[in-house]
Amino acid sequence: MAIARNPDLLNYQYTYTQELADRPTLVLIHGLMGDLNNLGMIGRHFADRFNILRVDLINHGHSFYRNEMDYYQMANDVLKVVDTLGIKEIIPVGHSMGGKVAMRIAFDYAARCRGLVVLDMAPVIYGKRGHDDIFYAINQVIAKDCQTREECREVLKANLDNVGVINFLLKSFTTEETHKFLFNAPVLEKEYDHIGIWEESVFDGPAAFIHGGDSPYVDEQRQQAIPRQFPKSKLYCVEGATHWLHAEQPKTVFAYMENFFASAGLLNSFADVVTI
Repeated sequence: MAIARNPDLLNYQYTYTQELADRPTLVLIHGLMGDLNNLGMIGRHFADRFNILRVDLINHGHSFYRNEMDYYQMANDVLKVVDTLGIKEIIPVGHSMGGKVAMRIAFDYAARCRGLVVLDMAPVIYGKRGHDDIFYAINQVIAKDCQTREECREVLKANLDNVGVINFLLKSFTTEETHKFLFNAPVLEKEYDHIGIWEESVFDGPAAFIHGGDSPYVDEQRQQAIPRQFPKSKLYCVEGATHWLHAEQPKTVFAYMENFFASAGLLNSFADVVTI
């Protein structure tokens, strides 16, 4: 039996405390093939200072499926949840593809965004397809009709040599969908080139770009695109971290975010300031 999905609204989890109602809500947005649990450690860390909204993007997690994907639609999907919950002001926080969704939200809904945090993603067209080997491995899992997580693991291990990626994919394995994962793998593969598209604009609010020092996603060339589109941005580097910087060095990511929030006036107390 397939998973029941609300056809009108993204799946979400919202943590609300009345005492924090005067602050913007952190909206946590996962990356490609992820779900709302991926940034859970960020939500838990900041739950005493902000209300937290986590979403499953279209074709991911327990959200509805659609045959097309673009950042305008994905940003609108997230804002529909925000509006449904009556949230007035937000700070989008996105990792990887979710970082591009967060940036698109800041462009299109600037009046609602008090700030922006992007984890290991630049506002550029990346061009080269970087996940074809992963899609091939996923398609092998589908073709072999794996019925258990262990069967899935063995097929992935036979086709991928990155243990971290294998474990990440296994989190989404399910026999409740014919394509074997919570994310809609066939559509993600079909729409991959659209996911790589980027259209520049300008967000004049405070923005933090936090990237892994060992990640290729935000190299020196791509960094040049950031101030052009985000003139009030701050750039932070997590030395020794890869694309999964928030999982590898969460304390450093937390400290950078706290520093940014305080410097941008998004926290009420000087006690919240962290010196980097």
